Amino acid sequence: MNITQINTAPKDVVRAAMRQTQTETQSIFEFQHQLASGDIRDVEVYSCSINIQGKSLLYGIIMDITERKRAEAGLKAREENYRQLVETMRGGLAVRDVDNRCTYVNDRFCELLGYSRDEVIGANLFDFLDEANTQVMESQFKRRQNLASASFESVFIRKDGRPVHMLISGSPLFDKNGEYNGSFAVMTDITTQKQAQETLRQALAKEKELGDLKTRFVSMASHEFRTPLATILALVETLSAYRHKLSEDQIDQRFDKIKVQVGHLKDIMEDVLLLARMQARRVDFDPARIDLDSLCRSVLDEFLNRADVRHPIHYSCDVMLQDVLLDKKLMRQMLSNLVSNAIKYSPPDKPIHVRLEYEESAVILEVRDFGMGIPEADLPHLFEPFHRAANVDTIPGTGLGLVIIKESVDLHGGTITVDSQLDMGTTFMINIPITTLGEMTDDENSDH
Repeated sequence: MNITQINTAPKDVVRAAMRQTQTETQSIFEFQHQLASGDIRDVEVYSCSINIQGKSLLYGIIMDITERKRAEAGLKAREENYRQLVETMRGGLAVRDVDNRCTYVNDRFCELLGYSRDEVIGANLFDFLDEANTQVMESQFKRRQNLASASFESVFIRKDGRPVHMLISGSPLFDKNGEYNGSFAVMTDITTQKQAQETLRQALAKEKELGDLKTRFVSMASHEFRTPLATILALVETLSAYRHKLSEDQIDQRFDKIKVQVGHLKDIMEDVLLLARMQARRVDFDPARIDLDSLCRSVLDEFLNRADVRHPIHYSCDVMLQDVLLDKKLMRQMLSNLVSNAIKYSPPDKPIHVRLEYEESAVILEVRDFGMGIPEADLPHLFEPFHRAANVDTIPGTGLGLVIIKESVDLHGGTITVDSQLDMGTTFMINIPITTLGEMTDDENSDH
């Protein structure tokens, strides 16, 4: 029987293989042979040329490799399926060796970080993390070395610099001897979920803040509105019942007291509305060049001329600040509120020091008293609306003055700090950068 009768390959292919064998020491071929039963078998042919009695002959050893070929085909199919699974999975996949070098990443991993596969393969995985998350990843890699799998969160840095929050499921890899050989990790982008969580957290914090604000407002209103309203009611009832028995002077005195209490209520409501406008940035901000030294002296003279003010007020100004760019109305209000607080919360015989100076392109306004001081626990909350320190419950106040001052300072691009000790006194310091104001105003004018 001729070999071409059982070999399913074309005759020219078979003859070419035979010619190759004649010119080479040994040749190995793979063919398919047809059995007498008609079955097709994969075979591996080991063939070489020999010389017998002067004749060149070919001999071959044929091995049936059908099962091996089937196994190889199955393995190849499974590998292709796994490759397609890995490349089309929604999560990023990264494989690293014991030196933390990336040996494989799928397309999704590259897409998540914005790098090409060539840029990632061989790179250290830490190259895609900031310092804080590098420490997290180092801790996790130690767990992989201890043969532990785990899920954790980390933040990667994209090629364009944007952070990507990842949920990572990591597992160790082993070589054929069962030794640790690196690890692989499946990564899911949870940036959107993290942003939603942060939005929810901020909303809950805002809701709590509004709830606390409402509570403080109700507490303030119950204290600050009750006394004036009770006074007004008592005076009105007196006038209604005994007006015919009162002299004109007595009637006028009672009307004057009513006006004072109405004025107090009006001041409270104006402060509330002013704060609302400030926080909504709807307040008029009109910086102009003013004589700040003269403004401070004018405000302090108003306090010194009041009959109810018995505090010594000491003022110092180390430089002529006659041409600085500030909002005159807001500056007057800031100083007036600070001095008013110093008077309110310190004994009459204690002095109040007001200092004005120019330092490193900034105006410094400092008001110092030697009164009751502020409890340390209240210091972080001083500039929250309607918040009042724990030691001033018996002293009238709305908890708005310092908030309005802080908003006014912010409008000027400045800062306000406070230093206080119980029973020793309090110092408020306002720092307003003059150059910033000038640049800001120039920018605003250029916009128009």
